[in-house]
Amino acid sequence: MDSASAVASCVPQKYKQNIKKLHLNLGVLLRVISSTSEINVVELSKLTMETSFIIATEFKWTEINFALHRLLHHSVEEA
Repeated sequence: MDSASAVASCVPQKYKQNIKKLHLNLGVLLRVISSTSEINVVELSKLTMETSFIIATEFKWTEINFALHRLLHHSVEEA
């Protein structure tokens, strides 16, 4: 079982697909911002917007902390 599936197995069925997508997106984002290689800023921007949109529309009841806010809303500026 991969880690995204392991995380999704702990949540109600209605959240499983979105949890898997968030887990994968956040993993990619963290690897990208930690990388010393050249990155595609346009694709990074799309991924941060997609991830933020999933949280805002599917998990309206959540509050994101400062670290996640910075990752999703400021990592493109720093790239």
